[in-house]
Amino acid sequence: MKQTIYKIEVLGSQCPSCQELQRRVVQAAEKLKLDVAILYNNDIQRIIDIGLQSAPVLLINDEVILKGQLLSVDELVTLLKDYKKEGCHCSGTGCSGNCHCH
Repeated sequence: MKQTIYKIEVLGSQCPSCQELQRRVVQAAEKLKLDVAILYNNDIQRIIDIGLQSAPVLLINDEVILKGQLLSVDELVTLLKDYKKEGCHCSGTGCSGNCHCH
């Protein structure tokens, strides 16, 4: 079952690779006609805080999907299409409303 993608974020410095990943993610989302917020965040401290040391970083729904790589637009299209739901952390205990599982 495909998970709804509600947020895509690229983390990185203002380096050419980070900026290019942002452009390619936007193009991939447009090809898939995704209606989603695509953010660019150059807060290096955030990258460090989530335990990563290489940029660019691609997050989908706040989950690290890609780090230190620059994929082509077609590869990003495939990645976005294949983003699968791994299961709701609520697991029948009641939804907190913050998980976007419903």
